[in-house]
Amino acid sequence: DKKLSLEEKGTVYQEMRTTYDRPISRLFRAINQNVYGADHPLAMSSGGWPDSIREMKPEDIRKFHADNYHLGNMGMVASFPKEMPLGEVVARLDAIFNKLEPKQESRHYTTESDVPAPKPAPAGTIELVEYPHKNEQQPGWVLFAYPAQLKLDTKEKTLLNLFLSNVAGDPTTNLYKLFVDSKTRVMETGAKGVFAFLDDEMIEGNPVYVGLTDVAPANMTDEKIRDVRQKIMDEMRRVASFAERQPNPPRDAR
Repeated sequence: DKKLSLEEKGTVYQEMRTTYDRPISRLFRAINQNVYGADHPLAMSSGGWPDSIREMKPEDIRKFHADNYHLGNMGMVASFPKEMPLGEVVARLDAIFNKLEPKQESRHYTTESDVPAPKPAPAGTIELVEYPHKNEQQPGWVLFAYPAQLKLDTKEKTLLNLFLSNVAGDPTTNLYKLFVDSKTRVMETGAKGVFAFLDDEMIEGNPVYVGLTDVAPANMTDEKIRDVRQKIMDEMRRVASFAERQPNPPRDAR
């Protein structure tokens, strides 16, 4: 009909669509926006979100490169044959770099201190995240997040990770018995597993996540999600109330 059309395809495009349409990808995008704020850098995808890429203009790309791709914000690892004297190599590189950037401009280099403080959603916010699937009753995750407000050193991160692996994980853990084990569970959600972990890769706040897997969509109501969250919090408070175990007293050598 002599009309123009645009077809989106290609290996990278297909990989992005496949990745970003996965339930886990959409769930973590939504929950990170709730933890940090929708426009916070740590809530965004470093690879770009397909829908946002469609809105990008040439000037956006040019500005990004101008702001970030300059010699003072880059590094290089180079390997040269031993036949090439080091002094000559350095002089040649110096000439190349001076040709690339003859004028050294004063620039501000972005560091961790430039990352803004989180602007989380109100405590108790519940969001249902949809994803494409041929089965409307496909089970999914229910994921809870504690705010990004921790400032932990390496030892504290290790201890917290150990605690989380003991409270939510295999059949011996507290939350598995509360929500999965048919003999001990306190409510029916359809969950087949539980997990918890500390996000120690984020440079701001180290949020903690607790999740249930394979929850039936019929059980993903605000009321039931609140009930699950309350039971998780009650269990955490119960564990926190345990008296600190005292070290064994020394024994006399006899």
